[in-house]
Amino acid sequence: MHVPRQGGAAALTLRAHGAEGRGDGLAAALLSPRPSDFTAGTYKFRVTPTGTLPQLWELVNTINDGLRGTSMPAFRDVILPYADQPVRGH
Repeated sequence: MHVPRQGGAAALTLRAHGAEGRGDGLAAALLSPRPSDFTAGTYKFRVTPTGTLPQLWELVNTINDGLRGTSMPAFRDVILPYADQPVRGH
């Protein structure tokens, strides 16, 4: 997965998740919990059973609403509708 390199949300994503989405961005060590490694195919916050991939709506909700109690901010007011389109292919 390649993290987009444009716009406010993309810049924040890059700092946290890194250019390849491995959770190793420049700010990763300062965040708690550490950002997810998208390349591992495991997701910390989901309602689907262990061992299965999350549903698209779960990923979109995480992007839009953030994760309470973590460093993951809400991007609902930062990104345009359907800006999560790259997520749909992963």
